[in-house]
Amino acid sequence: MTTLPSPLRGSFRRLVPVVFAGVLGVAAVASAKDDIHCNIDAEPGDRMSKGKDLVIEPGARIENAIAVDANLIVKKGASVKNAVALRGNVTLEEGAKVRESALAFDGRVHAADPRQVKGTTLSLGKGLHVRSDEGNEFNLDLNINGQDLGTEILQAVLKDVKECRVTQVAAKDAGR
Repeated sequence: MTTLPSPLRGSFRRLVPVVFAGVLGVAAVASAKDDIHCNIDAEPGDRMSKGKDLVIEPGARIENAIAVDANLIVKKGASVKNAVALRGNVTLEEGAKVRESALAFDGRVHAADPRQVKGTTLSLGKGLHVRSDEGNEFNLDLNINGQDLGTEILQAVLKDVKECRVTQVAAKDAGR
């Protein structure tokens, strides 16, 4: 029986296959670029931005905050369930909270205190950087002949994100 190194026990054991399956799934979708019709719909309670930094102001309580080709900034006193940046950074000011996960693809997650994120923190770009809800950290730098493999993969996968349409779903249309 193989024993996982201590950083890969617990939630990492569940998270690592999910991360790699997600990256491979996105890569498979992106490789079929002739058939890509990318729509990102924001439900009521969500906030989204494409090409412009998304700022969650103090006192706001948001479900999902997603910044595409931009940074996501969560101000002191704001609370977000899930914070996601595609080709941008997630920045949590001191006193900001993420109730579940903070994810940055081709960017980084910056927090004054790692405990501001209740669940998992993941940055994929110049390496893979994961912090579990239990506080365990896993870092993997992927380089081949000086080329950062993570960045190369993400650039290929995320190049079609520019073609995505971002829409806010009205409350009356939610659930259809």
